[in-house]
Amino acid sequence: MTRNVISVLLVSVVVLAGWLAPGRAQSTLKITITGITPTTINPNEDESVRITFRTPTDLKPASITVVNAAGTVVRTIGSNLTLKYGSHSTDWDGRASTGAIVPNGLYTVVISGTAKRQPVQAGLAPVTVQTASTMYALSVTNVTRTVLDLAQNQSTV
Repeated sequence: MTRNVISVLLVSVVVLAGWLAPGRAQSTLKITITGITPTTINPNEDESVRITFRTPTDLKPASITVVNAAGTVVRTIGSNLTLKYGSHSTDWDGRASTGAIVPNGLYTVVISGTAKRQPVQAGLAPVTVQTASTMYALSVTNVTRTVLDLAQNQSTV
């Protein structure tokens, strides 16, 4: 009986040592984006995007930033945040940290954080900013040609 107990203990120690071994792949925690509404915004029309997301565990510290296509942070929505496990949402109005409307293009809202000193895979929400207004067709009729001769301060028709 003692031999069986020692064998079970030995197997348990070997299995536990394998789980704790350096370099062992850890389960990856990930912030999940659950919604982006709308995906294209026009800040000139006071439009903003709402991003909903889910955290796999409590995150501290966490941050929410907006980066442009070059990877430059254009806005920090929040930093050093505490996000509890569960569902959350954040809004972005298409403006940089300076308050100016960002140029047209693709931006990514990055939600990142750590859990118990371990980084959590960031949630990425792509958003397109399109500030150009709708193109209007111009119809021109009954146009008279007028030439202004600036040298003589006269106009001719």
